[in-house]
Amino acid sequence: MISGAFSHFKENWKTLIGFSAVFFVALIAIGLVLGLLLIGLVLRPLFHSGTNPGMLGAGFLGTFLLMYGLVFVAAMVMTGALTRLVATELAGVPITISQSLSYGMRRLGSILWVSLLVFFAVLAAELVGLLLVLAVRILILPVYLATSALGLTLSMAVPVLVVEGARGPQALTRSWQLVSKHFWHVLGTFALMYLLVFAIFVGVMIVSVVLKGFGILIGLGLDLALFPILSLVIVGLYMNLRVKSGGLTLEMVRTELSGSA
Repeated sequence: MISGAFSHFKENWKTLIGFSAVFFVALIAIGLVLGLLLIGLVLRPLFHSGTNPGMLGAGFLGTFLLMYGLVFVAAMVMTGALTRLVATELAGVPITISQSLSYGMRRLGSILWVSLLVFFAVLAAELVGLLLVLAVRILILPVYLATSALGLTLSMAVPVLVVEGARGPQALTRSWQLVSKHFWHVLGTFALMYLLVFAIFVGVMIVSVVLKGFGILIGLGLDLALFPILSLVIVGLYMNLRVKSGGLTLEMVRTELSGSA
């Protein structure tokens, strides 16, 4: 699974790196705009007498929340767009970066809804687990493992939305059905993927210390590459689960992608 993702990345690295570059440029642009906003609305009043500390605090908080919200929305657009881009690549009907971004913008509401449902489902499970820890005095480790397992079973919700067109709770239910049948396979794939990412980061840190000034460039290059590679692994795993569950064919995927465009 993971080796296949790396192989596909080698074949289509220009498109995938280009997509990552668009994402990071968007984040930098958001940061610059909000930085200027912070300077103009919050920091500049510090140099004037009679500034209300409460207003300054509100300005900081408002700017932070606005920045976080815009980054979250941008991340959701990019998640949907990259998932679409990777799915069409794997299905043999590739689309352009602009087409994938257009898809992400059109489906932003659905992607946000599914992502928030996953977040609140895991959060609710964590709160219930915390109450059990406090009330029944059970160990926190089983609670952590249970909530992690829930998050894992819902990890295919966005690929389900992008490929099959299922929305809201239907995407979560479909993800649960796919993952629960092959839970250990999914767990092993994610564990191996994150161990590999950790090993790569450690290697990059060591190289950065040795090469000193090139550390930032190496880190940026790693971020540009890992973003699409992780998506390749997740979408490839989703396709694999579909095959295991019902004999999925490329023609079926192409038909579904066409219907969910």
